[in-house]
Amino acid sequence: MELVTSQFLDPYGYNLASANLSGPLMMKDKGTSNAKSIIGFFVSGEWEHAKDGSPSAVQLYKVKDDYLSFLEQNPLTASPTSSGFVPTASFITADNLEETNIRLNNANDAYRLSAKLDFDLNKYSSLTIGGNAELSRYVNWDYNASLLAFNSANESYKENTYRGFIRFVQRFPTSQNKEKQSVFQNAYYSIQADYTKFYQNWGDENHGTNAFDYGYVGKFETLRQAVYGIGQDSITGLNGWLLQGYADTLVNFTPGTLNPNLSNYTSQYYSLAPGPDGYYRSIFDIANGGGLINGSLPVSTTTIYSMFLNTGYPTGNYGTRDNDQFHFALNASVDIVKPGKGDKSKHALEFGFEYEQRTERRYLVAPIGLWGLARQLTNQHILGLDKENPLPVYDEFGVFLDTVNYNRKFVESDQAYFDQSLRNSLSLDPYGLDYIDVDALDPSQMNLAMFSPDELLNNGSSYYAAYGYDYNGNKLKKQPSIDDFFNEIDANGNHARNQAAYRPNYSAAYIQDKFNFRDLIFNIGMRVDRFDNNQSVLKDKYSLYPIRSAAEVNDLGDHPSNIGDDYAVYVNDILQPTEIVGYRNEDTWYNADGTEVSDPKVLAQATNSGGIQPYLVDNSSLNPTLSSSSFEDYKPQISFMPRIAFSFPISDEALFFAHYDVLTQRPSGTDARGVAFAPITQYYFFTANQGSLFSNPNLKPEKTIDYQVGFKQRLGLTSAITIAGSYRELKDMIQVENVAYAYPNNYITYTNADFGTVKSIQLTYELRRIKNIKIDANYTLQFAAGTGSSATSGVNLAGSGLPNLRTIVPFSYDQRHNITLSADYRFSEGKSYNGPVVGKSESQIFANAGLNLIFRAGSG
Repeated sequence: MELVTSQFLDPYGYNLASANLSGPLMMKDKGTSNAKSIIGFFVSGEWEHAKDGSPSAVQLYKVKDDYLSFLEQNPLTASPTSSGFVPTASFITADNLEETNIRLNNANDAYRLSAKLDFDLNKYSSLTIGGNAELSRYVNWDYNASLLAFNSANESYKENTYRGFIRFVQRFPTSQNKEKQSVFQNAYYSIQADYTKFYQNWGDENHGTNAFDYGYVGKFETLRQAVYGIGQDSITGLNGWLLQGYADTLVNFTPGTLNPNLSNYTSQYYSLAPGPDGYYRSIFDIANGGGLINGSLPVSTTTIYSMFLNTGYPTGNYGTRDNDQFHFALNASVDIVKPGKGDKSKHALEFGFEYEQRTERRYLVAPIGLWGLARQLTNQHILGLDKENPLPVYDEFGVFLDTVNYNRKFVESDQAYFDQSLRNSLSLDPYGLDYIDVDALDPSQMNLAMFSPDELLNNGSSYYAAYGYDYNGNKLKKQPSIDDFFNEIDANGNHARNQAAYRPNYSAAYIQDKFNFRDLIFNIGMRVDRFDNNQSVLKDKYSLYPIRSAAEVNDLGDHPSNIGDDYAVYVNDILQPTEIVGYRNEDTWYNADGTEVSDPKVLAQATNSGGIQPYLVDNSSLNPTLSSSSFEDYKPQISFMPRIAFSFPISDEALFFAHYDVLTQRPSGTDARGVAFAPITQYYFFTANQGSLFSNPNLKPEKTIDYQVGFKQRLGLTSAITIAGSYRELKDMIQVENVAYAYPNNYITYTNADFGTVKSIQLTYELRRIKNIKIDANYTLQFAAGTGSSATSGVNLAGSGLPNLRTIVPFSYDQRHNITLSADYRFSEGKSYNGPVVGKSESQIFANAGLNLIFRAGSG
């Protein structure tokens, strides 16, 4: 048993301490004094702390501490060029800055623990159980906040990762008696199951998940007075002063303590502003003048630098992730040998299977703007006056006092769910006429659950995003369907809008056989992959709503003979179609005569509106109600990947070899390519900006087909030369594409549109070690070209609105000539040592010491 500990410190705050404990557990054989190891164990623990785990290569600057304190207390200055106030930070000079060697507020603490147990069940089988855990606590550094807001704007993260596995290995002995040897020899198999759990949450350390704390500046109590005008009441016929509405007259401000640096903006605004008239009659006067109201952030005179030139910026969002992964694998091998034939008849067979199931959940809230949303949704149903029920003012003798008042008018259809929830929480009549001053409330009096999901989605400008969680951040207990997203109603009578967790699954099986046939050595195999993105995808990338097929349209004349029954039909007017202007089969367009056209612009020009007009299944509206009928399940992708490799000696000094491979790579991760489906994106599609980049969960695996032939020749006893030619074909590569003439909007997304080839010739020279030196040299001539070097290389072209041109150009990694030379000079040890020795004991001071030099050169 052995215990090893270590600790490392450096002047930049990087600390590392670790401890390892390992060894065997022994057991005595029954009836003997002999001991044998039956369990091997290993335990390792580590703690790591870094003030800055990746210091900047260029010099960083920060505001001096005394000046930062001054800016935080005095964030506003009267504008030198106009009325109003500007951030004091706009006048920073070099004298106010100082250099810093590390990125501030960027500390990282990591705790790691690993353990493993090995059980020797018998001579030929073993069982291993192991796992590890890693806990990370770190701050996400933001360059824009590094000058003035490094103490507040950086998000704090907590991550926990747990992994565990169990593996069983079984070997089958081969009989040493050749007469009794089986056809199957050296058989082996292993079975492993492993599970990974990842949990992450982030946000402001002080605010946590208290959404209304993030944007809180302080208490704003607005005084209002009634506004009257001369007129005649239409119901009573009385003439006099009629109530017209209410006007803000004064805002009293009490600074909050949750975000003191934000509160200072408004406090100083009040101290600098000359009076309420035009300065703080309403909260919007304050916002327009340079102060802050709840849910607003400082704005710089140069908008792009708002955070960089302002103090007090808070963390912008909070959220959580919860991921699981289960993986199972079986791998086996066996040699099949015909009795008496020896290795020349041997088949070295390998085969296996694996399965992987991932589950990814994510929840994110952008809380600062919730104050503005709450303000917008409150009182909207009582802003008008009930002029149908006037309230004339009379004295005690019944004399009309020339004034007519009105109650606020209650419009039930205009009342927001948030307004009703807020009134209930404040013990007010939910259907009463009380006017609520939202900005006079404390953050603790409001929470996220007071909104409905649709209110938070805010017509596409969402304040939250979630899959695998509901809108309040509760993990979903079941996997909702696409129908549930559109139709499920929660306990409060609102659409729940729950989105399923991302749960792709992957499985694969392979078999490979290595054998000799006469003088040929073959390695032949096949791998079959199945990838299921396991979610809903848009049925037709050219339309958010189902389009009628040619077989469904028989009221606008006959179709050309080359138009298939499943072709989409386009008409001159969606609402009142009178003629067909064209057709489409996937990406191929046709005019009304059935002639293929390269640009569907001709179909758009033939419509009454000048825009593309599909014959929608529901053509009662230009934007009918979106439903699950627009979507279908992802079609699992099955990829066959054969491998054929062979070699044969031409002579004792020369060898010919060749291979053919097919490789595929599945779309991975919930990254910008959007392999995870977000129905919210499609739900608000028609309100999004045209030209926006949308995710595409309907991506196929990328494919690479590789060919190689080569020749190897021995040059004497110590060197050899190899000449090889390779041809690689790239298919279904992911690229950004403009989906033009889609309905209701054009958009940009990722598709499997790119292709390319890589052709190369390699010349390699190998010199085996002679005494102390070994040399390897390689020259490669390469031609690499295709329609795109990466998944985003076409983003500018797609964004310009031009057609999706596919032009073969050199890849960004194309390099015509590449030379690599490696020289290794090394001493051996023992009797083979030929280096200098020291002392009478002839110590081999350079035993196993060496020097390796690598030279690389390239062009293109």
